[in-house]
Amino acid sequence: MVSLVVQDAGSAPDAGRGAFVAPRHILDAMPRPSASDFATGLISDDHCIPQHRDVVDGIQRAEWARCDRAAGGSILRKTVFPFDASQSGVRDAEALNGKLRDKPRTALQWFQLLWTTAFEQRVLNHTVSHHARYGGPNRVRGDPRAPPTLDHLRLFIAQTIFMGVVRFPNAKRYWRKKSIVNARDIFGLMLIGRYRSMKRHLAFADKWKQPADGDPAYDKAYLVRPLITHANSVFKRYFYPGRDMAFDEGAFRCDAGCPRGLRLDLKHKPCGGRGMQFEMLCDHATGIPWHMELYDKQRPGGIPKMVVEAVVTLEQRFHCIYADKMFTSPRMAVDLLRAGHYMCGTQNMQRVGTPPREMLVSGNAERGVEHSMQCGQLMLASIKDTGVVNILSTFHQPDERGHVRRWIGPHRRRLVCCKSLQDFNIFMTAVDKLRAMMASYAFARPSKRWPMHVFYDVLNTMVTVAFKLQEMSGGTVVCKDGIATEPKVSNHLDFRLALVRGLCASASRGASRTPATKRLEGNMGHWPQSDVAENGHARQYACVWCCHSQAHLKGRSKPKRVKCTTRCKACGVGLHAFPCFEAYHTFRSPYEAEAVSHWGMRTPGYHDTDEYRRHVQALRGDIIAEEARLAAAIAEDNGHAASEGDDQVSCDEANEADMEALM
Repeated sequence: MVSLVVQDAGSAPDAGRGAFVAPRHILDAMPRPSASDFATGLISDDHCIPQHRDVVDGIQRAEWARCDRAAGGSILRKTVFPFDASQSGVRDAEALNGKLRDKPRTALQWFQLLWTTAFEQRVLNHTVSHHARYGGPNRVRGDPRAPPTLDHLRLFIAQTIFMGVVRFPNAKRYWRKKSIVNARDIFGLMLIGRYRSMKRHLAFADKWKQPADGDPAYDKAYLVRPLITHANSVFKRYFYPGRDMAFDEGAFRCDAGCPRGLRLDLKHKPCGGRGMQFEMLCDHATGIPWHMELYDKQRPGGIPKMVVEAVVTLEQRFHCIYADKMFTSPRMAVDLLRAGHYMCGTQNMQRVGTPPREMLVSGNAERGVEHSMQCGQLMLASIKDTGVVNILSTFHQPDERGHVRRWIGPHRRRLVCCKSLQDFNIFMTAVDKLRAMMASYAFARPSKRWPMHVFYDVLNTMVTVAFKLQEMSGGTVVCKDGIATEPKVSNHLDFRLALVRGLCASASRGASRTPATKRLEGNMGHWPQSDVAENGHARQYACVWCCHSQAHLKGRSKPKRVKCTTRCKACGVGLHAFPCFEAYHTFRSPYEAEAVSHWGMRTPGYHDTDEYRRHVQALRGDIIAEEARLAAAIAEDNGHAASEGDDQVSCDEANEADMEALM
């Protein structure tokens, strides 16, 4: 018997670095399976890495044979190259030195590493286009007329994350004045009508530009493809996994109608009912995903192609990928050897290339009986535990021993087994770690749009990954009373609450209601802007200044909507280029002297109406009352200051008199 032989990867060119197999070299589907050529898979021998060519040739020439002592077999030598762990951990792949800049960061700044500003603006543009095409009160009852802004998007994300911390069955309860949770500083910034509008119109791609079914560019996940692509890119940029990784599914519920093939029956999953699932390749130590993709049961190539496409994106070679029997097969193990990686996982014995059933452990055998067999680099261990467990591995050696703990009667005992079973129980939990942290504060809300369910799951993943990044990089800066504290590692709950506060602080009180103190500032970048709709015509808006100019109209003379084709780039509200744009950024109210509006210029004589005079008189009365209140407050403050000065003078005179008496 020969123990595990570890080769030195430094002698080979480009050892351990870079993906050798390009995505274009992966076949669309495996060739027709047969027991004689089970080593033929999605990657051809022409694209096998140099270090594993002899290994793959040995598998193709060999046959399955028992290699344990009970059968008197001999153990074949296995070639395993060491993994370079120096590149693993938090990083910034786009930095010159490849390291993440070491500086104090708040929870919002950690989150914005993943939810970047550029992607946020892209999502906002698609959301505004969706609102212009399908939204508005004329199409949807109760939908706001003004388009959403960047502040609305950030407040929507903040409110959604908070709904995972404090869960109510009905979203209306978050906006109630009398509630068990006082969250007015979060939900008071944006009304429930705007929140529902964001749920209705949030978009990541142009729905009307989706290729038709049958087109070569057709993609069932087209509406969420930019979101998934962005998530994979930022995960790869800021973290590189260690040697041991797991490939598993992460399911989430989705009751909305979605393209055929994406919706699955998940009654056996914790989420229950029907839903969708991501196939994820995650690091074992942290649970941070490296690659994730929506599972489509009708996709050409099926699960094997999804596994190979995820693994070939790894930058280092000689990872060990752990998977369950849904993903493991001898053909898949050989494909990963060609790509430069090893595999370990439970095996479905009905797959092509597995050993004959006569070589496996019988279901009637005693607990602890183990049979080992090899076919070149492939090793399969058949073990009788509570049932028969078959472990296929290209990384472990048959004579490597480990242990597992099992309940036998009332006692928990330590049982000796093969090393592959022990490592599988340890490293297969990578995806489960991530999903467990996400389930602690899951915030999925009911929706009739299936892209929203995908967005909830990806957003929850980003928040969890941001928490893990700050945990490994020195912690988070927390601001108390406007003073920043020293970086400290926050727990999961505190990090999410700090992120919600940061998102609310970064957003104003709704861009459609821009305060006068903000819009009157001269250095805010206020410029008129015109947008073009999909039909090629200029997009129309409701002029806010003209609407405010009609506040005195009531009853039958109710205010009329005045349309315009320009808006303020900074404020995000519709304004006529003349004279409303200048007046809106100069006066606080259209009823001030010398304030004009486009509606007023088109309606001569409105100053002479009784409604206008009563409204102006009421406004002046309010202004006079406010000025009187301020004057009284100032006088009271001056009075307190004068009395304190008199008291100080009298005290000084008394002290001088005492000093003269002593003299």
